[in-house]
Amino acid sequence: MSVFGASYLGSDEGAFALSSSHGGSGGVRPSEAQLVHDLLYVLQGVEGTYLSVQNDSVSYDLKKGVKVDLGTRQMLGRICVAGQLCRRVREYSERGEGGAVEASLRRGMQEELQAYYRMVAALEEQVVGGAVMSRGAGAKGSREEVTLMKLLVWTQGPTKRLQLLADVIADARYNRKAFSSSSSLSSFPLHLSSL
Repeated sequence: MSVFGASYLGSDEGAFALSSSHGGSGGVRPSEAQLVHDLLYVLQGVEGTYLSVQNDSVSYDLKKGVKVDLGTRQMLGRICVAGQLCRRVREYSERGEGGAVEASLRRGMQEELQAYYRMVAALEEQVVGGAVMSRGAGAKGSREEVTLMKLLVWTQGPTKRLQLLADVIADARYNRKAFSSSSSLSSFPLHLSSL
């Protein structure tokens, strides 16, 4: 399992698992701004410049030779959970198998993903724009750059929603027979005259 391999269908501890390869000398040390920009890709379930999808096709890790300190590594791990969940939900919602109930579930998940992508686009606009207006003492406010901590805070709500969708996916896979039998029930005509 990767450094950021999240056990997202259970506890959050897997998201914070660390390898002994953090820090050290040599290698590339990206700035916080570069990592924030890279995380915009990860949040969409895509590889970035410094973060890559691992062999399990779900979790993320720093690419070989990329060095960050322990605190940054932990924040990256927590933010990458959203990208991991996004990949899982997207992969499930794009499959075309199953009955009517499962198809409806997939459509609902696609709508949730669209809302999530709009949130990521808004974050990207903030990052690419280079600043966020903060409420300062002055009437105009001051400009602040988007930090890893701000990104972590902004992604907590969407991560929880994606976690719920991943839980539904796990239940749907586990109860696939229940989904298929309930969809076959929907093909029976309703006879209200017998009531």
